[in-house]
Amino acid sequence: MRKHFIFFILVPLIIFFLLIYFFLDNWVESQIEDTGESVFGAKVEIENLKVSFFPLGIQWTKLQVANPYNTWTNLFETGNVKFELDANQLLRKKYIIETIEIYDLAIGSKRKTDGSLPESKRRRSTLLTAERTFKKTADDFINQIKQTTPIFDLAKLKGNFNPDSLIKILDIRTVSKLDSIKQEVLRASKQWDASINDFETSKNKILEIESRIKTIDPAQLNNVQNITNAILTVDNSSKTIGDIKNTFENRYKSINNDITAIITSVDSVDDYVKRDFQHLKDMARLPSINTPSIAQLLIGNEMYKRVTGYLGYADIARQSVKKYQPEPEFEKQPRFEGQNIKFPSPRTYPKFWIKQIIIQGGKKEGDLFIGKGTIKNITDNQLTTGLPITIDVEGELKNERSVKISGLIDRRKDLPLDEYSATLQGVPTSEIKLGKSDFLPTTIKNALMNSTIKLSFPGNSFDTNIDVKFSDLSMIFESEPKNIFESIVRQVLERVNGFGVNLRMWNTKGNIDVALATDLDNQIAKRLQEVVGEELIKLQNQLKSKFDAFINQKRNEFNKFYQAKISEVKDRINYYQTLITDQLSFVENKRMELAERLEKEKSGLIENKLRDLLKK
Repeated sequence: MRKHFIFFILVPLIIFFLLIYFFLDNWVESQIEDTGESVFGAKVEIENLKVSFFPLGIQWTKLQVANPYNTWTNLFETGNVKFELDANQLLRKKYIIETIEIYDLAIGSKRKTDGSLPESKRRRSTLLTAERTFKKTADDFINQIKQTTPIFDLAKLKGNFNPDSLIKILDIRTVSKLDSIKQEVLRASKQWDASINDFETSKNKILEIESRIKTIDPAQLNNVQNITNAILTVDNSSKTIGDIKNTFENRYKSINNDITAIITSVDSVDDYVKRDFQHLKDMARLPSINTPSIAQLLIGNEMYKRVTGYLGYADIARQSVKKYQPEPEFEKQPRFEGQNIKFPSPRTYPKFWIKQIIIQGGKKEGDLFIGKGTIKNITDNQLTTGLPITIDVEGELKNERSVKISGLIDRRKDLPLDEYSATLQGVPTSEIKLGKSDFLPTTIKNALMNSTIKLSFPGNSFDTNIDVKFSDLSMIFESEPKNIFESIVRQVLERVNGFGVNLRMWNTKGNIDVALATDLDNQIAKRLQEVVGEELIKLQNQLKSKFDAFINQKRNEFNKFYQAKISEVKDRINYYQTLITDQLSFVENKRMELAERLEKEKSGLIENKLRDLLKK
């Protein structure tokens, strides 16, 4: 018996535990690496991972996660990391971690080896398959507002300037909009005509009632029965007209709603006119001497690239952290039997919960230095914890650069909310491109950057505000100025060793709005106005005059048609409304006359009967 126990139970058990002891660390390490790679789409590498049992926990000496967009750098890198798991909750298949401690964090550090994955595996990663809703919305808008570089050579501009030819080839959306509204009016007018035909039938019925009621003369009715019959006739007529009124009011409301919708569409034509004229100016390549246009030419591409990058990361956070959706549990209860109702317990745990991550020290290597901070309440179910994810990290190198980042990811309500803010001071920048390939291409080198970033994502909307100040910069102009405007801009840039930029892009009210400005815009605009402003205004006025003449002709043709249709239907429904009101009043007056006549007839009848009794 003892031999059987040794050979069949004890020996296999010892072998099993030896296997766990020697291979568990490698297995856990490979599982974490595989999971990380499926999320980030780039190599995740861990060194010296150890699993401890008393207490139950994991630690390693190094972790690096490659950047999938630049696989020779890391998204982030850590030194020692250690944490403990709640053993009691692990038995319930719940992964609860009280604290993860991270030492020597580095953001954007260089790698010694390529961190790329096979393309098939990379494409399936969470980071690369996340839906880019915010980013796509911004990209679509930016593509719409991107402008062709204007012509700043006045001689060339005047030589090629032909407003009539430009208007002929312009895809004028205003005309299409007017045609669309015209079709809308024609469709509505068919329904109005059908309603008016019904009103005509009802009108004839009302006039027949009027003729019948007019034949009733209360003075000629000499007994109670005749008067009562006449009142019944009037009441029935009043009810018929009342039914006609109810039908009319429903049709009247529908017609007014149609008219209101059409008027709203007509009011929107002004916006189409503005966009068409802007498009025409872009085709004419007339330069605009306003600060938004100057800022967009100068640094628009760089700032738009930054904001869409931030929106892309916000998309990933929105897709990765979702509101908890429990699987429905349906249990059909036997009839006439009780049901157990489960109430929430204050000690309930979600399936996964990292209560806090503590960052203890950072490395100087990399783009950002994060020296300390916490990330709290990473969980799959914020409804259970009652707490959002919060981020609060910072880092500062003496007499060098500093960074402070905070964030909130809230999935406790129906409307998700994400908020992020960052302040970076004295951050050295890589090369930054100014201008465009066909407009004063310039490179900023060796600059220090101070920036403040505020991002808010309530529901499906966003509001981004980026404020950047460059200092201690040097500029390399890649070509000589080709025209007066490039010369003016270059003269301004050569006199500065720093400048500021502000970009706000938001769609919290539906449509996207953007505001972009630099603190050099006014200097450039003022100088440009002095040199070429008067000539540009003449050309713009000439273009505007031709455009307005074309648009006014189309609008006048449309207005003549549109106003005739609206006036016709309004006149008819106002006529029917007056007719119904007058006839109801007429019938009511007739009923009151008959009621008064009935009272007199009843009083006379009573007097006669009393007189007859007294005679007896």
